[in-house]
Order: sequence, then C-alpha cells, then structure tokens
Amino acid sequence: MQVLSHPLLQVISFSIILVGSPYFGGPYIFFIYRALLEGYTFAIIGTIAILVTLLSLILPAKGYIQLGGLLLMIASLAVFFLSSQNFMNASTLREMIPLLTLLFFVVVVAFVSKKTITLINLS
Repeated sequence: MQVLSHPLLQVISFSIILVGSPYFGGPYIFFIYRALLEGYTFAIIGTIAILVTLLSLILPAKGYIQLGGLLLMIASLAVFFLSSQNFMNASTLREMIPLLTLLFFVVVVAFVSKKTITLINLS
C-alpha cells in the first residue's frame, strides 16, 4: 500500500497518462513540456504539481505537501481536458490503453488520499 502512495509513483502515474490530439499523441508529460514553452495554464499547473510532489520527499510535512501536489495534478488534467481548445483530447480516453493509464493515476490518487487522511487523523 505504501508503494502506491509514494510521491515518485504519483509523479510517474501522472506523467504517463496517454493523451492525444489530431496532431500529436503521447504521455501527458510531453504535452506539459511542449505547452510550458508556450505558457499554457495546464502546463504551468502540471509543472508546479510535479515540483510540489517531489518537494514532499524532502520536507517533514510531506503528507500535506504531497496532497497539495496531487490536487494540482488533478487541476492540471481538468484544465487540459476541459479547455475548449483541448476538448478534442478527451476523445483519446475512449481507447483502452489511454483509459488504463488514467485509471492507474486514479488508483494512485485514492491511495495518496487515504494515506493523507490517515496522517491527518493521527495528528
């Protein structure tokens, strides 16, 4: 269970979500990288989310910091899929492999959430 809530697995599961567009397809991290160079909101949020999550590896209050990174990851995906110009990317999730990568991220989200709630209750 602790493996599924580890910050590195959280970053990996977020990065490997397969998405596509009519022009380009691949892991979400490639979309973040390309869009970050142009200043897109989802890419900025996604980059901050990864950095915050990695920061949780070295700071003592890592349950809260990791949860913050997780919430930013979810926000990045929401902005990516719900923005009008990227709305066509949501159609990628009709395919099995991209859907499985998103499901893997959702499983990690569940375990990180459970871990954080447990830490809050112990405090």
